[in-house]
Amino acid sequence: MVDPIYDNEELLHPSKELLEGCDFNFIKASREFGYQLKDNYEHDKAAQVFERLIPAQPKRYGEEDIQYQRSIYELASIRAAQGRDEEAESLLVPLLQLRKRVLGPEHPYTLNTLGLIADCHVHRGQLEEAEAIHKHCLSIRKRQQGSEHNHVYLILNSLGLVYKKQGRLELARETFSKATALEKHVEPEDLDLLAILTNLAKVYVRLGDDTQAEDAWLRLLTGAVNGWGGWASEHPRTLSAMESIAGFWEKREQYADARDLWQRVSDTRLEILGSDHRLTLKSQIRLSKALHALEDYQQASVLAETIVQERMKKVGRSSILLNLPSLMEVIEARLWLGMCWYQCDRWKEAEGLFDEVISTSRDMRKKKLLFFLSLQSSSHYWMGSLRWKQKRMEETLFHRRQALQCCREMPTPMNEQAVMCMEGLAEVLVDIGQLDGVESPCEEAIALSEATLGASSRHTIDLVRTLAYCYAQQRRYAEAKPLLDRVIPIREKRLGSNDVGTLAPLQYAAICADKLGEYAEAECLFKRVIPGYEALEGPRSEVTLECVCSLIDVLHQQNKLDEEKTVRAEWATKGVTFTLKRVGSGS
Repeated sequence: MVDPIYDNEELLHPSKELLEGCDFNFIKASREFGYQLKDNYEHDKAAQVFERLIPAQPKRYGEEDIQYQRSIYELASIRAAQGRDEEAESLLVPLLQLRKRVLGPEHPYTLNTLGLIADCHVHRGQLEEAEAIHKHCLSIRKRQQGSEHNHVYLILNSLGLVYKKQGRLELARETFSKATALEKHVEPEDLDLLAILTNLAKVYVRLGDDTQAEDAWLRLLTGAVNGWGGWASEHPRTLSAMESIAGFWEKREQYADARDLWQRVSDTRLEILGSDHRLTLKSQIRLSKALHALEDYQQASVLAETIVQERMKKVGRSSILLNLPSLMEVIEARLWLGMCWYQCDRWKEAEGLFDEVISTSRDMRKKKLLFFLSLQSSSHYWMGSLRWKQKRMEETLFHRRQALQCCREMPTPMNEQAVMCMEGLAEVLVDIGQLDGVESPCEEAIALSEATLGASSRHTIDLVRTLAYCYAQQRRYAEAKPLLDRVIPIREKRLGSNDVGTLAPLQYAAICADKLGEYAEAECLFKRVIPGYEALEGPRSEVTLECVCSLIDVLHQQNKLDEEKTVRAEWATKGVTFTLKRVGSGS
């Protein structure tokens, strides 16, 4: 806790007398206040505390003072967390030399400084340098403190993250597993284990091992909800763990579970941080998105409107252009509100917001603010969806292509967004019959989605389905069939046997088998499809009758005349008669 003899305002804006005096109690209170701000992700304020403290400390205690060195380290860690790696390294490199001279090259604080430098290398894509530093620190820690010390498992976590970034997933899994195996040797209140379990679970997802991933997430969820190691479940790092788990539920399309967890995180942050804190607003947006995924568009829309109002109230229209992070948050919230209005059929209002986001993002790009590209890409994507609903297909195609182009212009990959944009473009091309243009974006998107989201993710399977449909429509049945065989079991597991998302690829697979002369398999597939469509669409729906007619044809091709007669008789009792490849109704 912050020393009560100093209030927060004094610590954030200390007087000249306090800084000149810079006694031990003031330094301690300032540091702990900075830690609190950092834990709550108020990085700018936390940095301000340390920036005011650092020049005053050596005047009183000298630059060899440990507390002075810790203040520099904390400021560097804040800058690294903000992605300001050059600033972080400009602090860390002289600090490293100072600590080597004062404490020695193998002192724990010196190794901590090296580790943070390695983290900056990771952020900048310098993975080989980061790997070498972490391995160097790991060997020293093991020699000094043994293989089961908590510092060892923290370095293993950092090294695992490097391997994950390098795409060496099996090595990452092995490294994170070694780290979690040291759980019994760490302090019971150590919340770093939450982060390591999160990383391990994410690697399992990337490896396509959903069973192991779920085990890790459930273990993590149990620890987070119960207050890991005696910490309150309201601790910021516990809430961050809950966010990661909710994200996993979303990827598994377990949206009700995700909604419940986001609700808990949102309510906790609202109570502790207030309605206008950016973390509260962030968790409310994710809650709104979970509601949206559950097709509760009205509730999602109401929450989105509240988020926009809070963000506008926080920054004020007059100052918004002077505060770029706040501008991005406001634009992001307004884009999301547009998506919700689109789903609520409030098309005119949604169109206005999409236009606004496209225009603002374009202006920001002219100022070389490339992070607005992601917002521009999303707004083009959703404007394309709106135009598709309005049957304005040329504009639909234009916006979907613009969305993908924005992704390609990003200096760092926007993999998940790029997958969505490629998928959206392919769907439009299939819909308008431009099948020759589908294969290339689909294949590129499938490869990217498999690498980024996993081989069985929803986006990957949707893309495989779209490519299969394209091949089928081009009469490339031998290429379509294996893709459909991949889609069907995953869809059936996630959606159930009688969902249209399962029935449609089953029907396509049956048609492909029929066209390839694989009549026995076609028969089996049509028999699986027909009860589902009959229950979902009704016995006299066009799609149901089309599948029954195809089944009769397939039975006829196999000379199964008695079974063909039985099917005809069954459907005659429902008032339908068939001729081969033609549906007719009778009394």
